[in-house]
Order: sequence, then structure tokens, then C-alpha cells
Amino acid sequence: SVANAIPFIGFGFLDNFIMIIA
Repeated sequence: SVANAIPFIGFGFLDNFIMIIA
């Protein structure tokens, strides 16, 4: 999620949020 948040701040943040929920 962190590595994904570097090139894509918005999508990475959503991915990180989803990962926390899941």
C-alpha cells in the first residue's frame, strides 16, 4: 500500500484504507 501510494497518492490512500478495513 505504501509503495502504491508513492506513484498514486489518491489510489494508494484508498488501497491502504481498504487494506486496513479488510
